[in-house]
Amino acid sequence: MKYKIQKYSKSTAWVQYLDQQTILIVKEAPEYTEGIVSILEQDYELVLAANGQEVLEFARTKQPDLILLNIKLPDIDGYEICSRLRADSRTHRIPVIFIADSVKEVNPESFEAGAVDYIVRPIHPTILKARVRMHLELKRYQDLQDGQVITDSLTGMPNRHRLEKLLNREWRRAIRCQTPQSLIVMDIDFFNAFNNYYGHLVGDDCLRQIACFLIKNVKRETDCVARFGADEFAYLLPETDAGGAVQVAHQVQETVENLNIPHAGSPITDHVTLSFGVATMRPRPSLKPANLIQEAVAFLNEAKRDGHNQIRFGQG
Repeated sequence: MKYKIQKYSKSTAWVQYLDQQTILIVKEAPEYTEGIVSILEQDYELVLAANGQEVLEFARTKQPDLILLNIKLPDIDGYEICSRLRADSRTHRIPVIFIADSVKEVNPESFEAGAVDYIVRPIHPTILKARVRMHLELKRYQDLQDGQVITDSLTGMPNRHRLEKLLNREWRRAIRCQTPQSLIVMDIDFFNAFNNYYGHLVGDDCLRQIACFLIKNVKRETDCVARFGADEFAYLLPETDAGGAVQVAHQVQETVENLNIPHAGSPITDHVTLSFGVATMRPRPSLKPANLIQEAVAFLNEAKRDGHNQIRFGQG
């Protein structure tokens, strides 16, 4: 298979092969770029970014497996780019190898910023291949391990552990950016009665149907839906105010009702419905991510006390 070498642009049609890993490279002087490309192009998908801003944009939207990053760039310092990648929940796990003109350029700041390694020019093909292969193998292994720990086995969606990890990272980012953070916790109404009437295998199928809908309808790459409990789901909405979060809850409520999953055991209707708790906070150092979860769960319990198939919300 001949691998494509693309210049990154917003309109780039991106295709990743299942057996192939992606490396993002900053395009610089032709003699430097062409040298790296010629060494790596037969084994990996390579994408060329023109500057630091394109590196950040591509990393956030496409999550490459590795970034080869110049320390000196025309628009944004390489250390600053690396720090931003580490601070963003979408990019914090992407390994970065710095490309330096001399050993003197590389200092402890390189690793404090989050780099995993560095290579000094002139670049030796064997050394470049070995370093790239090692960090990509580590990345693949980490992805496999994380996938086993953070994925719900029944629905295939993120589990509560994964959601809480994302919430913690988004919380820190929201403190820096002073943006609101919203969380929706939803519960299938009278699910024990559903299982008692139809059996647990049908109950599992019901959970999978709702999970499939939630996953397909995530609007933004920063959002996350997860299985939160036995019959509970959660929807994390970074940079979303109370109005936006309540609107999402209404959309989910309406669509799940339209699935028209029979529920003969429900005392309020003949099909599956959800109750919702929606909490919005503007994170600050005196608050913890757990406070947002506690608020959302409290509003969910209020919705259930008020008759189920309700949305209750608040902000703090």
